[in-house]
Amino acid sequence: MTSSSRQRSGEPTTLPLLPLVPVLFTVFFIADQGLPNADELLTADPLWAREHVPEPLGGAIADFRKRGLVLGEVVPKEELPELPLQLLESIGLPELEERVLGAATHAVLLRALDLNVAPRTGLWAVLAAACEVAHRLHGVVFDPEGLRVITLEKASKYFERNGAIAIRDHVIVPFSVDERGVGWMTTRGMTKFGLPELEVQDIPPDLLQLSYLVNTTGQFLVERAFDTVRATPPPSSLEVPPAIRLDGELFARADGGEWEHGASGVTRSTLVSLRFPAGPPDGGTPFAQIVPPPGVSGDMGVWLYASLVELLGPRQEPVFHVATEGEAMQAAHARAVAELRDVKARFHAGLRPGQILYVKHGFPTPDGSKEFMWLAVERWTATQVVGTLVNEPDDVPELQLGQEVAIDEADIFDWMIQLSAERREGGYTLDVANNQSR
Repeated sequence: MTSSSRQRSGEPTTLPLLPLVPVLFTVFFIADQGLPNADELLTADPLWAREHVPEPLGGAIADFRKRGLVLGEVVPKEELPELPLQLLESIGLPELEERVLGAATHAVLLRALDLNVAPRTGLWAVLAAACEVAHRLHGVVFDPEGLRVITLEKASKYFERNGAIAIRDHVIVPFSVDERGVGWMTTRGMTKFGLPELEVQDIPPDLLQLSYLVNTTGQFLVERAFDTVRATPPPSSLEVPPAIRLDGELFARADGGEWEHGASGVTRSTLVSLRFPAGPPDGGTPFAQIVPPPGVSGDMGVWLYASLVELLGPRQEPVFHVATEGEAMQAAHARAVAELRDVKARFHAGLRPGQILYVKHGFPTPDGSKEFMWLAVERWTATQVVGTLVNEPDDVPELQLGQEVAIDEADIFDWMIQLSAERREGGYTLDVANNQSR
């Protein structure tokens, strides 16, 4: 994993900002009873909105639509870009919506131009119109900017906030791991708020929770953009301070919930910075990169883990004091070692998206014993495994959570592949430790 040893300049970052933002939602449907008229759909009695959109947002939306600011168009499905079904399935595509998308023949495009200030009446008006159309045509609402399917049930919960923006409702945060074994996390949907997408590079492969930090950063930028656009005339850029403080209340707004203070009454917080390159070499749209704040240097993984702990609190993980010489533990260790050749082959062939390989190693402690901890594997050479330490060391002072570590393959004590939040393979010594601790 690359190091972030270069000191940051401590200067503000300037991001491009659109004061007037185009809004688009698409409703896919099966035209088995003829094609509807888009104007008639938009002027029909808004039954769905009346039931699910509270006041005062409901009145503001109705006024926006009465002024003819929401436009509609019916088009054949084949005229639109192909749907990213694999991505939609990976983030959760309900069976009914999947069937409708697969059989859809046409789509209704609903669009408007919206002033980029709270409460984003145009955004909500177009989404409400899309939900109304989907309700009438038994269709599916698709967000082409955020690459998400929005069920009517989910949309009704969005409207419950009466216009408050919770960034997780509008943005997805895809995560991928490259050939080096390190992760790359981006947003998709920040352009709905006139801002560039965000990215984080060089992420430990198991740090999926980093999406919370990314979303909280996005929430900060959206709220700051709303305030900035209110100026006269509205500027076309957003100045971001050298260090951004993300706290628990901001995180709660990003996540669509209420913040609860801890017993001490202190709100957790962490600092991040943004870096915005002039433009990528391929001429594409640049990302705003989330990087360590001024004065922070060292391993990127250590900083990312520490930032999450500062924002969300310490990771809750059990510590077992179990003798490794016992018969059951030795049998578990022997089984793990016997399977390492096949595990290594599976890793090199490529695990499925979202699956993570861990190996356990005993690190020497000052008193001559060993502390066994897990590494999230990044690379596996002929004789060595390189990975990120995913446990907080208890008695190995030279190691830190998130640090990149290399161990000899011959010193692997156990292996485990995390298949999902509830399912795993391997982890035989973990099973023994769990049983002996009861």
